[in-house]
Amino acid sequence: MFAPLAWCLGVLCCAVLAASPASRPLSIEQKLLLIAWPASCAWQLCDRAGKDQEKVTTPWPAKLLQLMTAFSGASFCAKLVKDWEASATAVLPCASLLSLAHMTLPSLELPLGDFIPWWSLLVLGMIATFGSSDMRAEAGLSLGRMDGAPLLWSAICVAISTVALVGWSKIWVRGNHGPIQDALAPLMSPVSVLPLAVVNAFREELQFRMMFLGAVLAGDASDSKLLTTISVALHSTFFALLHYLGGFPRGLSGFVLVLVWSSFLDILRIWSGGMALVFLLHVQADVTIFLLVHVEDRRRRRLNQTD
Repeated sequence: MFAPLAWCLGVLCCAVLAASPASRPLSIEQKLLLIAWPASCAWQLCDRAGKDQEKVTTPWPAKLLQLMTAFSGASFCAKLVKDWEASATAVLPCASLLSLAHMTLPSLELPLGDFIPWWSLLVLGMIATFGSSDMRAEAGLSLGRMDGAPLLWSAICVAISTVALVGWSKIWVRGNHGPIQDALAPLMSPVSVLPLAVVNAFREELQFRMMFLGAVLAGDASDSKLLTTISVALHSTFFALLHYLGGFPRGLSGFVLVLVWSSFLDILRIWSGGMALVFLLHVQADVTIFLLVHVEDRRRRRLNQTD
C-alpha cells in the first residue's frame, strides 16, 4: 500500500471513475483533482524514497501532477473567456491542483512556506472578497452549525481522539514519537502550546478542508453521495499519508488513526456547513499532541540529569 507503484492502480481507478457517467456532476477541473489525490500520494512516497537514496530525478507522479495542472489552467482560462459564471466552480479545483503541483517544485518555495500557506490564503482571501455566496460556502468560509448532533458528535470525537493519542504515545510507541519529537520539543512550553496549536490548525485547515476538500465538493458534486464518499476517502488518505511519513501520530498505526479522524472532520465540515467545529477539534488534537511532546521532552531531560 505504501509503495509508489501501488498508487498507479489508484490513479487508474480514479481516471476510470472520472470518465464514467457517475462523474457527470464534476467539472473537468474536479475530475483532474480526483485523479490528483492518488498521484499526490505516490509523489510523497517517491519524494521520500528519493531523499533517502539522494536521487535527483523527477518521478512520474510529479510529471503527471504538473501536466494535469497545466491542462486544468488551460480549461479554466477557456471558461473564463467564454463565461465568467461557468468558471466560478473551477476556481478552487484549479487552485488546489496548482498547490499540489507546487509541492513537486521545491525551487519555487516561498519564504516560511512550511508554516504559512500563502497560496491558500491568497485564493480564499479572493473568494471571501470577490466570490459569490455559493463560492464562499464551498470554500468553508462560514461558521456552520455549532449545536445539536454535530456538537454532540464533536464532543465524542474530543474524548476518543484524546484517548487514542495518549494511548498511542504512552502505550503503542512508549514515547518514541520519531523525528517530530526533536523538531517540536524546543518550541513547546505550557505557554506556547495553545498558540502553536491554533496556528497549526489554521494552517492545515485552510489548505486541506477549506481549499482541497471544498474544491472536490464545489458545484453539483456535493449532491452525489458516491462522489462525496470517494472524495472524503481520497482526501483523508492523502492527509493521513503525510502523517505516516513523519507526523504525529506516525507509521502505520498513525496512518489508521489519522485516516479515521480526518474522515470524521471531513464529514463534520459537510454536515455542519462550516468550519467552526472542525477548527476547534483540530486545535484540541494539536494541543493534546503538543502536550505529549512537551511531557516526553521533560521526561527525557530528567533521565539525562539522573545519568
